[in-house]
Amino acid sequence: MDVNGAKAIVTGAAAGIGRGISEVLAQHGAHVVVADVDVETGRRTAIEIGGTFVQVDMTRDSDVRRLFEEAQTELGGIDILVNNAGGVDDPNYPLAPVEKWGSVLDLNLRSVMLATQMALERIESGVVVAVASVAALGDAPHGAPEYGAAKAAVVRLTSALQTQGGVRLACVCPDSTRTPAMERTLASKPSDFAPGPMLQPTDVGEAVLDLIRDDSAAGRVVVVRAGEPTRVIANY
Repeated sequence: MDVNGAKAIVTGAAAGIGRGISEVLAQHGAHVVVADVDVETGRRTAIEIGGTFVQVDMTRDSDVRRLFEEAQTELGGIDILVNNAGGVDDPNYPLAPVEKWGSVLDLNLRSVMLATQMALERIESGVVVAVASVAALGDAPHGAPEYGAAKAAVVRLTSALQTQGGVRLACVCPDSTRTPAMERTLASKPSDFAPGPMLQPTDVGEAVLDLIRDDSAAGRVVVVRAGEPTRVIANY
């Protein structure tokens, strides 16, 4: 799919990976709807990339519906959806109360399912890309099991749907990325802590761009790690 001239929604786009994706798509000619709960940062990002800002809490069904309605009104339709909104903080399952870990599932999985469903109702020919995480993969312990489980479900949702009508679905699983949230995490570590190689947000944006452009990437899931070639782990 040609990104130049396309109309795209990127969720969780005010900062971090979402901003990196938005920047890359805008640089290649897309008009980007920057969807985020953070009004100040979201508006600034939209102005800087020449996009449109819509305030949205992706855990609220009414907000997600309004996002697509406003995108339709502002742009006359949507060609690309990037489901990037997500995250987790302490405490984690099984120590966290149901309400706490339930909200992680709502943000990282349910919002993806809802936005994807709405996109499929509205996009005649286009692409939906989900941003999962390497936390979804493998059999090693993880500090936030509910987050890993939600992202694993996003991976399988993508490979299970593959194509729906004229819409292709794909998924990217980034490793540690140098975002503002990651910088705060690193600042709390001991002074002698040495993090491994990390991605830049635009590295993830480039991987998303590749998936959008490749018309054969239906149900494709790729892993992106700093300093390594993108690895395909599902391709149907």
